[in-house]
Amino acid sequence: MGSGRGRGHPHGPGRFAGPGPYDGWGVHGPHDQESAFPPGPPFGPDRGQWAWSRIPGLLGASLLLALRDRPAHGYNLLAWVQDHGFAPDGLNAGTLYRVLRRMEEAGLVESEWASEGSGPFRRDYRLTSEGRAALQGWAARLSDLDSAIRKFLDLYGSTQEGK
Repeated sequence: MGSGRGRGHPHGPGRFAGPGPYDGWGVHGPHDQESAFPPGPPFGPDRGQWAWSRIPGLLGASLLLALRDRPAHGYNLLAWVQDHGFAPDGLNAGTLYRVLRRMEEAGLVESEWASEGSGPFRRDYRLTSEGRAALQGWAARLSDLDSAIRKFLDLYGSTQEGK
């Protein structure tokens, strides 16, 4: 204890220097706090398991994207991030709701209780204007990262051609 890394997740909230006031809402593994994203395992059986979805904060950013066009409740959001590959392995509803609560506290989403017909009450989430601005910031940051990755792969490919 005493690491100052947060509660509820063994690695605590990240320190991703992403755009805006929402640093550290993602769920991810250990990483260098100064890094934009955690290193993947370079060798061994787990190297194929590493995915770009481990970028700190990307879970929160993907929730913003899922809410861009319409409100949704938690289980729909969980299915959306899993279907689109943004959920870390083993993501459960409790973890997702903790991320949504942090996003709500940051003013990026808002929620209200709703029920459909005779079904149970549920919490519906929607983007705020701050959430839309954060989503734009994420898109810009990921576009920059995409450009850097493409440059890296182009250079890597050109060095392989001469061998």
